[in-house]
Amino acid sequence: MKINMPGRVDKNSDDGYGAAAPVGSFPPNGSSLHDMAGNVWEWCLDAYQVDFYSSSPRRNPIAGANSVTTMINGFRNKNLTNDSRVLRGSAYFDSAQDLRVVRRAGNAPTDAPNTVGFRCVRPVTP
Repeated sequence: MKINMPGRVDKNSDDGYGAAAPVGSFPPNGSSLHDMAGNVWEWCLDAYQVDFYSSSPRRNPIAGANSVTTMINGFRNKNLTNDSRVLRGSAYFDSAQDLRVVRRAGNAPTDAPNTVGFRCVRPVTP
């Protein structure tokens, strides 16, 4: 799924910005997180595979390599830059019904339109 062309636009919605809003423009959600859906798609490190979750481990699955370190080294060496990577969320032009954090698509990192950003993450212990 290529995401650089606007999809269905919700013409009844106007947040006051013509495109992506500055980070933190709106109140956080119930988990104190800002901008989790509806501003820009967010890059994830995993390789995009359409049916990945049907056969992946339930806990902390990684797609595209055996470890996160292997993936990061692949990017540093420019071996993985043309592989399709996972995008999560949605962008400002998507309809309200598509504004979901779990929404998933794929795109090559070399094709990075202004409708794509990234998530900052940190490890947590459950």
